[in-house]
Amino acid sequence: MEEEEESCRSSPVLQPNRGASGQFDVSLPARHLYLGELEEEGQIPMEDEETTPTLPLLCLPDRVLFPGETLPMHVQNPHTMLMLRDVATRHRPVAIVTDLRSSSQLREMARPTKEELSKVGTTAEVVGMRLEGEDYTQWSPFLTVKLLGRQRFRLMEIFKRVNGQMEGRVVILPEMRLSPPPLALSPCPPCLHSGALVSRLVARAGSVSPFTLQQNSRHSQVLKRSQISGSLCQVPAWVFSLHDQDYLRQEVAREEMMRVGRREEASLDLLPEDTISLSYWLSRRLPISDQEKLSLLSIHCPTQRLIQALHILQGLNDLFCECGKFITKKAHLFRYIYIYIIYLCMQKVQ
Repeated sequence: MEEEEESCRSSPVLQPNRGASGQFDVSLPARHLYLGELEEEGQIPMEDEETTPTLPLLCLPDRVLFPGETLPMHVQNPHTMLMLRDVATRHRPVAIVTDLRSSSQLREMARPTKEELSKVGTTAEVVGMRLEGEDYTQWSPFLTVKLLGRQRFRLMEIFKRVNGQMEGRVVILPEMRLSPPPLALSPCPPCLHSGALVSRLVARAGSVSPFTLQQNSRHSQVLKRSQISGSLCQVPAWVFSLHDQDYLRQEVAREEMMRVGRREEASLDLLPEDTISLSYWLSRRLPISDQEKLSLLSIHCPTQRLIQALHILQGLNDLFCECGKFITKKAHLFRYIYIYIIYLCMQKVQ
């Protein structure tokens, strides 16, 4: 009994994922702490755009990796383990492409051809790894690795080495950024904003801190600048807004608010600042097929990619069960929740 008590005391105790305020820490899942302690690797430099390096090739079925996305993996294939350990030691990136073969073709264990792989992919670097079972205490060792997407590329040709590893000659794709608005159209000074912003914040939050006022004042200034830029543009204002970074960011925040029930100001603060990161952030979260994700990944202009991803997000209005049966519309979902909350409040009053 004493030994059991000592073992219980020494065993780790899982703590609830709640802070002092009772809120869940949403940053924990992105850290992938369930992988355990990994050996951190040094950051590798970015490849120059439109260069043609030859990189080790990693083919993943049913998986599209975007730049900035973290990919955790448990690898048991000896050739893949050797390749990942080699690129981590030499501080080189690995080229990740999507294997487009069916399940029956994957069971044949044959090497894929260039036509059976996606035309575009993403380079990735090894940010952490750990080898387990090397002392032969298990049936076979496996490698726990964490990859981070870096740059887009187009696959030109593949090479099959004698040791079973695959390499590919790729072209690093550029990010064609749109030119910023004229410098004369600077953000409006705070004196142009009315007191309606403060009244709205007090009505929503009950109390407003200087930091909250500063954040929302910044968002209001940015949107005001967009309206001025649109009025001075030769094209119609609605066409200008479709290619305006601040307007697109606000639309993504509004859709995020509808999806998770978060306030629009809070959703806007959690989004990436630049258009490139925001387009990748939204593209990898869409519940779409691999072909549609590859289509988004092949777009060179981040603004166009963000417009396309936002159009897909706005079209996801209906919720279906796994069996294909219609459940409800997205616009009606929170309406039912509010009605249920009012019903519970009335029950407590009675």
